[in-house]
Amino acid sequence: MEQWFEDAEGAEIYFDEEERRLGLKPVEESTDDSYSLSRSNSGGSIVPMSILKRYDLVPEITQKYEPEIEKINGDTELITISVEDPVGTYGSPAETKTKKNRT
Repeated sequence: MEQWFEDAEGAEIYFDEEERRLGLKPVEESTDDSYSLSRSNSGGSIVPMSILKRYDLVPEITQKYEPEIEKINGDTELITISVEDPVGTYGSPAETKTKKNRT
């Protein structure tokens, strides 16, 4: 994660419907079109829920993907993942997750 998002606050997200690939373009400063990057000791995540919902890509179980670097339009680099090719999962099905009440 650090190799691609070292100086980034987030990423702009693109979806190629024909190839079924998401493209992420790291951005150093947030924009109206970017999604926030959440960092953790084990890496980080970006959750572009509006795009996932728009293209009916919300999985029942959180998926893990192997990213690749792809050049488009000659010189623009995107981090890409194939939504058809997850390499693993995290946690349990989304519908079983609940918020715990704090008292």
